[in-house]
Amino acid sequence: MSLFSNESFNQLVIVMDVQSSLVRGSLVMLKRGALPNVIFTYTASVPWKPHTDYNYLVKMTLRAVSETMNVCLRNFHSHLASEHVPKKIGAIHYVLSSPWIVSQAKTLSTELPKEMVVTEAYVEKIIGEEKRMMLPSNEVDNVAIEQKIFNIKLNGYSVAEWVGKSALNIDVSYTISIANSRMIENLKDISSSAIHRIPVQFHSSTLLQFIGMRICQPNRGQYVLAHIHGEFTDVAVMDNHACIYFASYPLGVRNMIRKIALATGTDQHAADSLLTLYVGGHIDAAHSSGQIDAIHSIGNGWMNALKKALAEQNALSLDSSLDSLRCIISAVAHEEFFVKCLREAYPKSRVNTLSVEDILPHVAFSDRAERSRLVGVYAVALSSML
Repeated sequence: MSLFSNESFNQLVIVMDVQSSLVRGSLVMLKRGALPNVIFTYTASVPWKPHTDYNYLVKMTLRAVSETMNVCLRNFHSHLASEHVPKKIGAIHYVLSSPWIVSQAKTLSTELPKEMVVTEAYVEKIIGEEKRMMLPSNEVDNVAIEQKIFNIKLNGYSVAEWVGKSALNIDVSYTISIANSRMIENLKDISSSAIHRIPVQFHSSTLLQFIGMRICQPNRGQYVLAHIHGEFTDVAVMDNHACIYFASYPLGVRNMIRKIALATGTDQHAADSLLTLYVGGHIDAAHSSGQIDAIHSIGNGWMNALKKALAEQNALSLDSSLDSLRCIISAVAHEEFFVKCLREAYPKSRVNTLSVEDILPHVAFSDRAERSRLVGVYAVALSSML
């Protein structure tokens, strides 16, 4: 089912990218049959303090969401004189990363007592039964916010047009995303306070990245997507046209910089600069071997956590082991550091980042808009759902 009504041929939406250390809001024009157009982007940082808890993170994140929403709306009102901009915001799309969302990839296999005609209602029933087991009635703190079917096999064969076909065996491959219900309600409250009766949708960041990159870079086969944001790394394994595995671990750019600062006896600003020098090979090994060793060790810690995440449930197939890993790195900063870590450990691996040039054939940016690759990929994914 489309996320948009049949009337939504030309819609201006707000895309709110809610990560672990920042909130990025964008005004995006979606028009069926045309490239999505990113008009404006604003980023608010989520401050971190030592010895704080999850409640502090929620409070600061919601504050950043409110700030970002207000700035996006002010920019929208400044564009109202343009005849190319709709007179109202059509929808708000929240794109969530860890720790705000947990995504799972599932394949459900059902053997029928006799051959029967497959319907959408029956497939939804299969998924619904599994969802109820994942979210028992007493689990009031979590809610399923997104679900996508990638592949359906009838009698062992993938079938694109499966409705109305007969089968004895059905395999349904799909993803489901779960979020904290109170956080979802808080985000809805911010939206309704800013814009009365606005439609709100919620998405998994890694899932939207997969959908967008499947359009920007098709036919990649199996690969790993590693999204490294401030405090977490989100990992997904993509296999041709399906997302088959999700994982997350609490190592991101910002907390790794704090680790480097602690290990080298510097402040975080100096540690950030030191990491840049390390990647560029500009640290004198003869006089600063301790700093090099500390950064190398912290990088290995991130990489070992990635290795452990991929080892769970045999996420990688036998012909796509870590030695021959294909990986796309998406980081809020210091992307080349993570690329360097993987390439040094696995010389045969193919590790890349997504460049703006990769997505420009599929998305447009207004002259004054930041060319954010991640926002561009989200826009491509959302446009494909029109």
